[in-house]
Amino acid sequence: MILREDASRSPVDKNWVYRFLKRIPPLHNLHFIKQKPKEKKRMEAEDISYLTAWYKRLNQYVESNQLRPRDIYNFDETGFQIGQGKPQKVVSKSQTLYSPNGGIAEGITGIECIAADGWKMVPWFLVRGKFHMENWYKDTNLPTDYTLVTTPNGYTTDQTAIQWLKAFDLATKDRTTRGSKRLLLMDNHGSHRTPEFIAFAAEKGIIPYCFIPHTTHLCQPLDSKPFLALKHCYQSNNNAVVQWGGSVDRKTDFFREIVAVRDTLTTRVIKSGFVYCGISPFNYAMVLNPLKKEVDYGNDLVIFGEDEDDGSEVDFPSSTTNSPPRDISRINESTRKLEADIELLDSELYTAIRHRAKLLCRSARISAELATQLAKDNTTLLRHKVHRDTR
Repeated sequence: MILREDASRSPVDKNWVYRFLKRIPPLHNLHFIKQKPKEKKRMEAEDISYLTAWYKRLNQYVESNQLRPRDIYNFDETGFQIGQGKPQKVVSKSQTLYSPNGGIAEGITGIECIAADGWKMVPWFLVRGKFHMENWYKDTNLPTDYTLVTTPNGYTTDQTAIQWLKAFDLATKDRTTRGSKRLLLMDNHGSHRTPEFIAFAAEKGIIPYCFIPHTTHLCQPLDSKPFLALKHCYQSNNNAVVQWGGSVDRKTDFFREIVAVRDTLTTRVIKSGFVYCGISPFNYAMVLNPLKKEVDYGNDLVIFGEDEDDGSEVDFPSSTTNSPPRDISRINESTRKLEADIELLDSELYTAIRHRAKLLCRSARISAELATQLAKDNTTLLRHKVHRDTR
């Protein structure tokens, strides 16, 4: 703003920030951090109060239905790009930096289902098209219990979802006792919430339990360890096949290699996915504690060079105590008193209230400081402008 008013001023150089940080007292704890881009909807979904309620409701389902780890399932779709490899380090005299692949090829959707006791269901693969090719089965030695489904776009449809649910019922009914329930964790895809899907699940004693939208990266067991291991093994296997002169850019190549790739979904990897997400054993602190560390309330915003508020209590007259605070000192005092009162709410029921109220208090203090600084800047700019106009 000052630079726009006075064009003769030169912009700061690239080292100005480093010198500025050296001048700042250590008590302000200013330092460089590396920020990574993240989808806005995911950040908004990482609400501690919502996640706490989701986990507590999940635990109620598990306890009220006396569900064992073998009764808790998670299924999801994942995409495979045919022929996709990954960067790797090699020892060679050659300066070639790239290894050949088939380019951007068609994708295949895999449907995986795992249980908290380490069990995994035979996979489904969705292929874009209308007809099954003979070489998918003849030239690949694909196990007979693997299911290949053709869809218009290679993704899940409402019909595919209900067909898969029926297959899930057949695959898991022998793993449960008569009259007991099965909990099925899944995302909020529309094909998972059709009336036919919900009705069949209710008929068979299956409890569909959806994740909060945009939180599967936090709460879904498959998205943690299993899918990471599966994708890593798939891409590494493609690298190895290409290095030995093989082909990985056809559907038959994919179906031939995927059988060995799925061996990476071991009992240990599957169980670790449920542990990492705090589902089995139940421990939602695994997910919430890292999020709480990111909620840094920090110190009150102060203007560098001015006297900092010592935080001492100020007794206001009764006529102003009940009126809205109108300056920085009274805003700071009011928000501190509110935060002190909030800390008295020890019950876990008030976790969300404390969290949101503290954010509001912090926002009020920052807004007041910025408003005061803006008023000072405007006054300074106006004084300089009047001085230039009178010359």
